[in-house]
Amino acid sequence: AVYFPNTIERLSWFLAANQTRLLRDLLRVVDLRNINHENICCLNTAVVVAIFAHRRNGLAYLIDELFELNEEDKEQKASQRHSQGIEVSDVSGNDNNAASLLSSFHSLGLDSNDSCKGVDTYKEKDQRKPPVLGDRSDVLRNFRELLWFWSEYYTHRGRDRLSLEFSSHLRFQEWDNVVKLLCADDGSSTSLLSHRIHLPRSPYTQAPRRAEARLRTF
Repeated sequence: AVYFPNTIERLSWFLAANQTRLLRDLLRVVDLRNINHENICCLNTAVVVAIFAHRRNGLAYLIDELFELNEEDKEQKASQRHSQGIEVSDVSGNDNNAASLLSSFHSLGLDSNDSCKGVDTYKEKDQRKPPVLGDRSDVLRNFRELLWFWSEYYTHRGRDRLSLEFSSHLRFQEWDNVVKLLCADDGSSTSLLSHRIHLPRSPYTQAPRRAEARLRTF
């Protein structure tokens, strides 16, 4: 089909034809370590791409394409490291995971100290270090980690949910349904990952105990 320049039809065609690359580029901008009130719009736009794909019954296809792009990027980076004589090692490490999550929890308006406990206690059977939280080199995993933040952020914020609905003209239930499909972690065609990953404990699990402690002081 041929579309005239500067038309909605042409823009719609462009977005549909390049949705996977646009989604990948959005997920390279934010991660679990730097997401906040100012850049959460990038994450919301990524979820909108997934919502529209789901409406067209193309969410599984979108994830498959994203997986292929992710693998291509990994192979390209590995090839570059090999050509430059750089060994793949614990460059980024796992020691700063808890500290790197501070900005995310501050965006939630909660104390992050308790929620960051246990972040570095994850162990795999082969005793390798787990992937670092907020690693943008793995787009699928980064998307899954960001959706954990998205759920924590919006599930407990009624006003922000309403703002999201008004600005997007999409019911929050549709947002939530698609996010749950992406976060199923069961290897289904609409799930980002085939298994569960280690994620921080919800900061909201600490709030009731703090409130109860304050009541006891009176």
